Amino acid sequence: MKLSRIRRSLPQGIEFLTAVAFLCFAAGCATPIGVNHVDRTVAYQSFAANAISAERASSFSARELINFNLYQEFEDNPNKALADLHSGLAPNGDEDRIFALAELSFLHAQNSGERSYYLAAAVYAYAFVIPGKRGTPPRGIDPRLRWAVDFYNQALTQAAKSDEGAYAIPMGGKFKLPFGELTVEFDERDLIWAGFRMKDFVPAADLEVRGLRNRYRTPGIGAALAASIEPLEGEAGKQSLRIPPRLKIPVTAFLRLDDPRAALASGKLHGKLEFYTPDSARSLKIEGVEVPIEYETTSALALSLEGAPVWDFELAGFRSGDFAISGANLREGLFMLHPHKAGRIPVVLVHGTASSPARWAELINELENDPRFWENYEIWLFMYNTGNPVAYSAMLLRDALAKVVKELDPDDKDP
Repeated sequence: MKLSRIRRSLPQGIEFLTAVAFLCFAAGCATPIGVNHVDRTVAYQSFAANAISAERASSFSARELINFNLYQEFEDNPNKALADLHSGLAPNGDEDRIFALAELSFLHAQNSGERSYYLAAAVYAYAFVIPGKRGTPPRGIDPRLRWAVDFYNQALTQAAKSDEGAYAIPMGGKFKLPFGELTVEFDERDLIWAGFRMKDFVPAADLEVRGLRNRYRTPGIGAALAASIEPLEGEAGKQSLRIPPRLKIPVTAFLRLDDPRAALASGKLHGKLEFYTPDSARSLKIEGVEVPIEYETTSALALSLEGAPVWDFELAGFRSGDFAISGANLREGLFMLHPHKAGRIPVVLVHGTASSPARWAELINELENDPRFWENYEIWLFMYNTGNPVAYSAMLLRDALAKVVKELDPDDKDP
């Protein structure tokens, strides 16, 4: 059909617009609403983006802002937008809004540095994942479940950081929230591990591991940390004397909240800060639900070996028959990475010539993250001067094993 014939069939007032539309159609102009064909990776990333992975709100939270006409308000005045979103919370349910509050509080804390919003993000995320009787917990297939746990885990570590970036364990007390106050209890006995006190905590999320093939993270709840240790005077058991004092311990901080979903309305929240190690527990109960604890063992192992004197031992121990690392019991050469647990079978790793136990790090990283192994076995390491005769080193190993077994099981009751 010719353009002149189309013109004659239309009212005179829209001839010009029709001609423009015809030309746009002929030229392939995009319509106001439509689609673009993109790579599936790009499409997936747009769905999976959130405050942690992309430093922007997920589509779930953006939708809540749009629904409550707060999208632009969050851009211009996030404090007010979050306060308005919080003030409209229903006494029960309202899971979509609670998730949005968790993510948007985390995002605002990232952008502003206000630590009170990190704490708020942890509270909202906890209430979303464990709503108690006032809501419905998210299904396991819902991506927001894992995201909310990540917001909670990372918010705990960020809330405890100083302005200089150092991580400090809050020893209980009252903490300000944007919508109220959080009272936290803390028992210092939680920081005791195998005759040592844990200190100088480092968030595992802040560490990049090098030199090991695999980095293991046990997915779960809690802020994964690596802790230094110092011996307790007069309380250290014999097995703690076999643990290198430079060892870094994987430890997880968990803030247990008392019915936070109900307390959101009053703004008065109460909780208890707890600490767990892989030796003490692999899971915990929250409102009767068994939840795995998040651990990062690889980062703690790599941090233990960063700048450690054990690397100097390799050549020095080969050249000198009496080179030793400090520590009376460690001079005997046999040491452990964990307190001995009755019933577990020791696996003794012995390094080669001009080497050290550090060379077993790759194997240790694999074995200690295999539940079939750590449920039944434990690793002991033997360190010796490789410049000495093999028969002499074998005698030292035999004597050290006999002594440690006698120390740990004097009555010969351990199967």
